[in-house]
Amino acid sequence: MPTIELIERLVAVPGPSGFEDAVAGAIRREIDPLGGAISTDSIGNLVMRLPVKSGAPSLMIMAHMDEVGLLVKYVDPDGFLYCEANGLIDERTLLATQVDIWTDQGSRPGVVGVKSRHLLTEAELRAPLQMNDLWIDVGARSAKEAAALGVEIGLPVTFHPTAQRLSKHVLASKSVDNRAGCAALIEVARQTIGLKRDYELIFVWSTQEEIGSRGARVAAQWIQPTIAVVVDTVPANDPSTPLRHATSLVAGGPVVRAQDARAGIGTVYAISIKRHLIDTARRHSIPHQIDVFPTWTDACGVHLAGRGVPTGGVYIPRRCSHSPNEIIDVRDVEKTIALLTAFVSELDGNTISTLATRPSHPLKYEEAPE
Repeated sequence: MPTIELIERLVAVPGPSGFEDAVAGAIRREIDPLGGAISTDSIGNLVMRLPVKSGAPSLMIMAHMDEVGLLVKYVDPDGFLYCEANGLIDERTLLATQVDIWTDQGSRPGVVGVKSRHLLTEAELRAPLQMNDLWIDVGARSAKEAAALGVEIGLPVTFHPTAQRLSKHVLASKSVDNRAGCAALIEVARQTIGLKRDYELIFVWSTQEEIGSRGARVAAQWIQPTIAVVVDTVPANDPSTPLRHATSLVAGGPVVRAQDARAGIGTVYAISIKRHLIDTARRHSIPHQIDVFPTWTDACGVHLAGRGVPTGGVYIPRRCSHSPNEIIDVRDVEKTIALLTAFVSELDGNTISTLATRPSHPLKYEEAPE
């Protein structure tokens, strides 16, 4: 099955942070035929374990299921909805956007309202847009009519599915972050499940990454892997951004991360795992990139679990991040699958134990003699 078709199926499923059950169900339908011990924990993480002998070292590979969205916080007397962000969203991307409000009776269509250009003053045009300025029209003309449609406070709101192939290899859609990573894990599981191993392999599709990597923390604390690799997407360079600000290129291959940080949280990725991923890419002639980026991912929760988990990161470049139309080149996803499949296939228990050992760094440093 082409990777692009798998991604298209996954991006169509609603799964804002804290409401990922439908995505977990879609992924489970893909992996159930593979076997393995599949379970869901109390925070909604979907886990597939491929155990071997007791006490063997373990590798956990993780991708988050959730997408950015909104939460209904107020319905005004005229039936218009006001929301809070559920994840990091640029308010400008919301104007005149089609959305779905997920009620107990199913989805309700809505449109994020925008004041007509004919009525905007020059001062209003220059003023920054605020989330509490935005309203959603669901077709109701009173709060009572909105309630009759099933609308209530706290409901999740997602971008309406928008998947469109811009070319043979380029896809634009909501929730590419991180359904592209979820698809990569499914394919790596398919390609490696039959391998003989002397280590435990664990795939985790996690929850609530967009609001602080909460599911990742729970999974890592519970599983306590020997090492881990997190798979996600990364904002890539575009015509409006200097390359020094966003160094990854769409169609440049998977990005092996060295370090990230935002708002006081982030990850210094395990040097040994980073180097092993890069060496694997080079041996197999897989185009790849290396970056440092001002963000956080599930790695920030994983690497701090328990007594610490050495963690690597592989990221898929995308444009128009956290918008209704994120853009990827699916060949980057395919190369990510190739890199992770080679990484998993060539590992053994001794190598995992070695990768989990903290090397001295800088490697050339020698203490001055006393």
